[in-house]
Amino acid sequence: MNTQYLPSELSYYQMADSLNTQLQRLKSRMQAHLPELDRVSFALFDQQHKVLKTYADSAFWSLRQAHYEAPMNELPALMHCALQKENRIIDDLASLPSSKHVEMLLSYGYRSSAAIPCYEKDCFKGFIFLNSRTVNVFSEHSIELLMPYINMIKFSVVSENDIVHLIASTARQLFDEANLGLKDSQAHKERIGYYTKLIASYIADDYGFDDETVEHLSLFAQFHDIGKVRLPEQLICQHCQLDEVERAQMRDYIQHGMDIVDDILDSFGFPQHPSIMLLTEIMAYHQEYLDGSGYPKGLSGEQIPISARIVTTANVFDALTAHRPYRQAWSIPHAMLELEKMVNQGKLDRQCVNALREHQYDISVERDKYPEYDPKDF
Repeated sequence: MNTQYLPSELSYYQMADSLNTQLQRLKSRMQAHLPELDRVSFALFDQQHKVLKTYADSAFWSLRQAHYEAPMNELPALMHCALQKENRIIDDLASLPSSKHVEMLLSYGYRSSAAIPCYEKDCFKGFIFLNSRTVNVFSEHSIELLMPYINMIKFSVVSENDIVHLIASTARQLFDEANLGLKDSQAHKERIGYYTKLIASYIADDYGFDDETVEHLSLFAQFHDIGKVRLPEQLICQHCQLDEVERAQMRDYIQHGMDIVDDILDSFGFPQHPSIMLLTEIMAYHQEYLDGSGYPKGLSGEQIPISARIVTTANVFDALTAHRPYRQAWSIPHAMLELEKMVNQGKLDRQCVNALREHQYDISVERDKYPEYDPKDF
């Protein structure tokens, strides 16, 4: 794998497999030094929400329902390790107080554990976890023997996460510089990201989504309409329904978005990672409908990647439940009826809509955090 260096001194693998695949390979190499090692995983610390979440796992295919996150302040032992930059070694997981995550590990036969806090320039990034199906496996000495591989894991995970967030940060900066006067734009991004994550998590087992995929889908979905920054401001801020000519002009934002993504990726040396494919799929196809009535290519059915189908559903739902200058926002139940109608018309993915229908209370709570502005208020 070639390493690309950015002006910001961020380095990353130019071409790389998924993080789960990388961890599987590194685990095999680590077993030469510690044969009892059965699992290697990385839990990512979300700086914005202060939660620790599963992210990459060498045992993904046997732990497909292991999607898990928890507020850091509810994990005092791990918080202490992170603050003190100390490893945490558990000789027998059965000795720990019962929790959902501990019970899941025990159910798969894991008995011992080591947690290694990872920092990048004094910024806490998360934990590397080592697990064995044997008790009393890990020690400071065994961790020291594995340190070259632990550093490789940290580099692979942290650098990929950083490059993904740097892409998102660049996109966010373009939105801010465009200054389109959309008061609710940040709230819209947060809601779209949440709906996308909710749907992706709901269908993860059916489509083999790992935590890395769910995380990146949620992040990139927030910038699905970045191409609008290259549209005329008067068109974006239109206070009445668009006519046919204006609608055709508005549709150009898809190609503008693709061009912007190409420009961003070109400035980063076009990294070839699975996550980048998700980004390009979302940008290109999030206005396509299963019946072929969408744009820009009129794709239908399985021609449309599931990543785009997820974001399409999230986007339609947010549009229905958002205020417009020419109409008030629909209630969540009313919007759900419309989504069901679109499923029956063959436009939206049934599983994606089911995910929203099954989580209406959670959606209501999230919308209270990121409310929609009413145009009449400004």
